[in-house]
Amino acid sequence: MLNVCKKNYCFNALKTQTEHQLALAFSKSLHSYSGTFDKVIILCVGTDRLTGDSLGPLTGYKLLPLLTKLKTPPVLFGTLEEPVHALNINNIVDKIYTQYSAPLVVAVDASLGLPQHIGRLSLKHGSLNPGSAVGKKLPAIGDITVTGVVNHYHFLDYAMLQNTRLNTVMKMAEVIAYGIFHGIQTDYTGIPSAL
Repeated sequence: MLNVCKKNYCFNALKTQTEHQLALAFSKSLHSYSGTFDKVIILCVGTDRLTGDSLGPLTGYKLLPLLTKLKTPPVLFGTLEEPVHALNINNIVDKIYTQYSAPLVVAVDASLGLPQHIGRLSLKHGSLNPGSAVGKKLPAIGDITVTGVVNHYHFLDYAMLQNTRLNTVMKMAEVIAYGIFHGIQTDYTGIPSAL
């Protein structure tokens, strides 16, 4: 059963079966997307220089070998080797919309939240505002977004991102990577898809 919270799908990445639940919800989101698109782009936002902000690059790192198994893989931006962060996100977004006439952008990013929400993943239709937790003004991006609460809000947000447990971020990145990969492979009923 999918947990829906305020039009978003919510999951606890630190519990079992989350990967399967995320895959079904992601597949449903792809198939119910109302716009037309010619390419799926996965944009994993963050930096490997702050543990808490490394959710995006770690997800991209884990997705990269999985996507090579697909007949028509999505385009991936944001890995440990080539992260998408505050200094280059404008160029990457320009590149996406220059190279692809109608991309469907799946954006993945870390977020801060309440202490009891650490480990929560949220999947929704709509864009995310990268850097907003630390007061940065970056372009909103994404048609479908996956965010993960890696730590709790604090007036020293950078300190919270730096003091985030790597184990938590790694588990969340793995769930997101496998959820997206399996979600692309199946339709929302769990049956393999031609996508």
